[in-house]
Amino acid sequence: MAAKRLGKTQQEVYDELASSMPAFATKQAKETNYDTAQTQLYVDAHRKAYESLAEEFGLSSDSTTNLRHPPT
Repeated sequence: MAAKRLGKTQQEVYDELASSMPAFATKQAKETNYDTAQTQLYVDAHRKAYESLAEEFGLSSDSTTNLRHPPT
């Protein structure tokens, strides 16, 4: 529904959200004082959740597949 209002496809909205997810999840993990290993697990969990959502809605999850390491 948001995609229509933004004048974008669902895939475009997903790609934008997925590309910003690692930085956002990393920031949240740091605010929670997670160590490096915990941060990696947290970001990986978010990546997997995004990939599951993409699958559920028939979108390509290519934009999350290579997001294995959080930004430093």
